[in-house]
Amino acid sequence: MKFMQNPKNFLVFCGNPGVGKTYLCAAFVEFALNNFDSFRYWNESELLKKVRSSMDLHGGDYLDALHHLIDDDFVILDDIGSTGLNDWRKEIIFDAVDERYCSMKPTIITSNYSRREFESLFHHRLASRLFAAENVIIEVDCGPDLRR
Repeated sequence: MKFMQNPKNFLVFCGNPGVGKTYLCAAFVEFALNNFDSFRYWNESELLKKVRSSMDLHGGDYLDALHHLIDDDFVILDDIGSTGLNDWRKEIIFDAVDERYCSMKPTIITSNYSRREFESLFHHRLASRLFAAENVIIEVDCGPDLRR
């Protein structure tokens, strides 16, 4: 509710598979449609595919494509880290988080990674932006897989 009452910065939801992260994202769709001029939902896998295809089609800088894909008033980035990590994916994730953080536009980010995993797998700058004091953080360290 805190995030909905003053939607700015990030709502970060970290937790095990099946605890309701994507369900929470779906619950925000109506809120987004009623409160923002533009809104996008991206699953990490789809965002990476879109950036890659944009590079193939236009031969341009992938950062330009990424910025265009996440420049809406409200963005949901779901399942961060789900496609595995390599340097290119880490760079795309950092650039997406950094762009949204610097713009101070409301963003929901979900991941199976914990705060500690973000700090060890990514550069400290990413974890610092995700878990900044002004953001709303939800961490579910354990819990049943609600799909089962």
